[in-house]
Amino acid sequence: MSRGVLPGDPSGVRAAAGLLVRSASASRGAGGDLLRLRECAWEGAAADAFRAKVRTASDEADAVAGAFERGSRVLQAYADVLQSQMQAADAAEEVWSNARERALLTPLDLVALLDVRRAVDARHAAVSTAQRAAIDAAAQLDGILGPVGWGEHWWDPFGWGDSDDVTVPDRGVDGSILNDGSWDPGSVHQGKLGDCYLMASIMGLLNSDDGDQWVKDNIRWDAAREGYWVTLYPFEKPVEYFVDRVYDQGATEPGDGLLFWSSSKPSIAALYEAAAAQELGYRELASGGTSAEALALLTGKHATSYERVYGDGYAGSLPEIRAALDSGASVVASSDRYSTSLSGQSHLIEAETVAADGGTEVVDLRIATMHTYMVDRVDADGGVWLRNPWGEGNSYDDGVEFKVAADDFADIFYDVSASGAR
Repeated sequence: MSRGVLPGDPSGVRAAAGLLVRSASASRGAGGDLLRLRECAWEGAAADAFRAKVRTASDEADAVAGAFERGSRVLQAYADVLQSQMQAADAAEEVWSNARERALLTPLDLVALLDVRRAVDARHAAVSTAQRAAIDAAAQLDGILGPVGWGEHWWDPFGWGDSDDVTVPDRGVDGSILNDGSWDPGSVHQGKLGDCYLMASIMGLLNSDDGDQWVKDNIRWDAAREGYWVTLYPFEKPVEYFVDRVYDQGATEPGDGLLFWSSSKPSIAALYEAAAAQELGYRELASGGTSAEALALLTGKHATSYERVYGDGYAGSLPEIRAALDSGASVVASSDRYSTSLSGQSHLIEAETVAADGGTEVVDLRIATMHTYMVDRVDADGGVWLRNPWGEGNSYDDGVEFKVAADDFADIFYDVSASGAR
């Protein structure tokens, strides 16, 4: 039984999934009934037209049933993630409570203080993972069942959404972002918008000196208007967009945290995100796009895409991908829609990360489905180093750089795109 640290109702979500299954069955039954109407006795042009209309209506009923069934699978997968993260949050809360009591009794108990921090991090990770699963599920349901058109996510399983219009940027910015903000791609933290394709592409820009200079050349502070002019390249033509506010549920970077609590602040990625929304529209930006389109919008150059070859993976393209990285290009990789894990939300693999001593260690981690990662480098053995735009502390990979073996990379990632900033 959950102690309520993380709000949510997995059984309610599963009940909604069951309702969709029953609705799908009813829709298929209606489609079948419509088909039987085609067995009318009369002949002629009117009868032919009637049969055609009935056929169309039956097909539409089947399509609705299919959408309901896919929606049911999305809800079932989300319920599984929510339940597991509620349990993880409860466990972290118990550890935190015990460690806090120890720290209060003995203020200099460093082990207790460390346990408090670890428990807080674990609790945040559980909440973040559940939120991300909810956002992904909402985006998938939007695509499957169609947008309602209210200007925001129609499905908010946590009830944590802002009461204001989330499609409007309303978090103010100051003139410190370019001077005091982070230029480390590892500091990028994707928010609640489904724009990993854009975030990973921005991270790729920040991954080289040429990319850093490109950003400096294309974002400038306007002190008189107290905002930034951000240059994007729709249709390969430079267009400036004025940004004085960013999305409060959008991209951030780590702020100045106090003791055990972390904070976030607007970032370079947030400026690009707000500018891109002016060009693309919020719904198109937030509901997913392609990395090739994002790279072209950022750099004004047509992106080169590398696709895996059956039986050979990316072996034939790795020298070109490595050369693109060496030239300072932004390189990103997009994962497949489907996985073999029970939840269907991730690919479970062994990967390498950088150990505390500077060497490498093998760890188990998850790669999200339908997600875009920044490519950092390619090793001589064909292994590819990646970074997740979800940022530090996410429960899939903790936001650290990790290496995927060549075979796993070919199995999981269906597309690699690159575009140089110069």
